[in-house]
Amino acid sequence: MKISPKIIAVIILFILLITTIYLKRLGLFFTADQLFPIPSILLLFYYVFILKGKNALILIFMLFDALSLSLNFIEGYDELILNIASSFSIISFISIFIYIVKKINLKTLAKTHFIYPVVLIALGIYIVYSLPNSVVPFNNEDDPFTVGFIMGVLYNILIALILAVALINFIHNDSKKEFLLFLFCAGLTFGEIIFWLLAFTNAPKNRPVFEVLDAAVYFSTYAFLIYYLHALNTEKNKPYLDDNK
Repeated sequence: MKISPKIIAVIILFILLITTIYLKRLGLFFTADQLFPIPSILLLFYYVFILKGKNALILIFMLFDALSLSLNFIEGYDELILNIASSFSIISFISIFIYIVKKINLKTLAKTHFIYPVVLIALGIYIVYSLPNSVVPFNNEDDPFTVGFIMGVLYNILIALILAVALINFIHNDSKKEFLLFLFCAGLTFGEIIFWLLAFTNAPKNRPVFEVLDAAVYFSTYAFLIYYLHALNTEKNKPYLDDNK
């Protein structure tokens, strides 16, 4: 029986997830974290060499996402490398944001669902603002004109906007493919929230549970993206609700 590349890719993600959790249980945190760039790199090769349809914005997202993650997990990285990695992340987020916005008919949306963008974008920004010790230090004493601060603000605003427009896109287009895209974007957002809770707050209660959840959300996010990319190539744009009747 021939196994599709999509299934193989998801199996690899599952193996990486189990390996990451096992290494963290052994206390080998840095070794476990070094596995995190692997899914983005593998997915980039999967998209370029296996899938037929190509989109420049998705390709830009994958390329800079892989570069950012690879830089973030260099042992002993300094502030310059961190800022470069953040810049790559911002480029990748801008790319996927533009990709989603282009899928929405803004004129139709303004007539039929005008209130949704306003409420969702405002809610997303509020969530980011209210996170204690998030990457956006609104209540910090840091100089607000530093490069790190400005990139932090932009980074979090983009994360909030991506989740909002992904949900709007799903409501607007109502298809299985757009639901998978929304799940991917939700994984990006909630993965960031869990990561910053672990990195910048005092050890939360049940920290091991948060660490497992962080890894599970991260690898699941790429699994949703694999299924979305596969759907773009092979599946019709059927209404999601009709698929589940």
